[in-house]
Formats: sequence, C-alpha cells, structure tokens
Amino acid sequence: MNAIKVAAYHESAHIVISHYFGFSSEYVRLNRNGDGEYKIDFGEFADIAAPMMIMDICPELFSQLSSHYKNISNDKVSGLAKQICYILISGGIAENIAYLGKNFTGRTDVQLAGPDLTRASAIAQHFSIDLDKEMNNLYEAIREDQLWIHIEQLATTLLASDTMYLSREEICQSLNKSGFREFLLIK
Repeated sequence: MNAIKVAAYHESAHIVISHYFGFSSEYVRLNRNGDGEYKIDFGEFADIAAPMMIMDICPELFSQLSSHYKNISNDKVSGLAKQICYILISGGIAENIAYLGKNFTGRTDVQLAGPDLTRASAIAQHFSIDLDKEMNNLYEAIREDQLWIHIEQLATTLLASDTMYLSREEICQSLNKSGFREFLLIK
C-alpha cells in the first residue's frame, strides 16, 4: 500500500472518530509525500481540546489549560480527554487495519509513533486513562463494519479528489453517502 493511500485511511479515521463524538471537521488534506492534516471544530470545548490536539505536550500545558476548564465539571473534562485520545490514536489503528485487513485474526501490536502517540500518551497519563486498554477497544470497534465502512468511504473520496482536499461540506457528503448519520442514530 502506498504512502498516500495509508495517509488517506489515517486522516479519515481521525475525522470519522471525531464526528462519532459529535465534533465536526473543517477540512482534511493529503500531501503528495504521504503526510496529511485535518482540522476539527470542537465547538464549546475548543479552548481545551485544540491545544491538546496541536501543541507539544508538556506539564505546563495542563496547568495552562486548567484555567479554561475551571467552570466545566471534571467528568466532562476527563471525558473530553478520553475522546481526544481516541481521535489521536485512531489514525494509527486505521493504518494497521488497512495493512493487515479488518478480518486479521493473528496478534498484532498497533503501531503508533510520532506526535499522535506523544499527545495521546501525555493526555492519558495526566487524566489516568489506560491508553493500552483504550487502544485495544478502539481497534476492535474500528475493524467492525459499522465504523470501517465510513473510514473507507471517506478515504476513497479523499483519494478521488483531484486536489486531495475535502471541505467540511465534502466530508459531510462523503459520510452521508456511507450512511454515517443513520449509524449515529442507532448507536
């Protein structure tokens, strides 16, 4: 599988999982070198979520963010942190499934590296999230048809785009084509 196709699955998983949690995506883009990028709209939680998603994680980050979430319950902040971990690790999981197939029956360790894992690990450590357990849970969920078909549809749409860029509207159209809205109604 070539780097651009892998990146399409990676970025699509980030988008699908963010939409699963009720967030929207402003865009997703692939570069010819196999890198990708996306931007999630976290709505009312943007002041907390966006820094966790894009900054290099360090202890000072959490102390700076604490002023933003003083008026939000600890349960909501912890839940948001867990959702962000899922969003971050979903890309590496989708890559693994794309390589091995969703019906792979052997044992595999999901390979995560780089900024996604660094951020998810720091968030998990700060909020006492068992990242290994959550990674295994998400792996099992993504490889099921109920989620995988939406990741695959979005990746296909992204790869078919001449510009390898999808706007918010194009992302929604692709997810609607795969029945994502209906899926959310029955979850």
